[in-house]
Amino acid sequence: MNWGKFIWKSFVPPSNSLLLWRLLHNKLPTDENWINRGLSIPSICNLCFKQSFSIQHLIFECFYTINIWRWLSNVLNTALIISSMDDICATMNKYCSPQCKSFVLSVAINFVSAIWFATNQVIFKNRNIH
Repeated sequence: MNWGKFIWKSFVPPSNSLLLWRLLHNKLPTDENWINRGLSIPSICNLCFKQSFSIQHLIFECFYTINIWRWLSNVLNTALIISSMDDICATMNKYCSPQCKSFVLSVAINFVSAIWFATNQVIFKNRNIH
């Protein structure tokens, strides 16, 4: 898939598109990436404190983010199974309306941004996220 056309849209703030671009190119500073680069550090998700801090866990498996995806499922009044970027694309393609596809894309990109923001609030400002 041509991710450039997928994430750079006029209705998505450029900062959110850049964050998703970095995520898709594995350039976000997660514990998983630091460990893969040779750093020896303990790894824990800062939102649920249950698993290691990886993109897969943070965006698709963390209890915090599962609740966010569940909310979208309720809004769309459909059962969503979101466990990868491919699932997000499949969800968008379920809907015939271009407006609905744009909505789901915008929400997904903004969710990723909100999740990353929440993680940074915990790490850098010692905030408790609910």
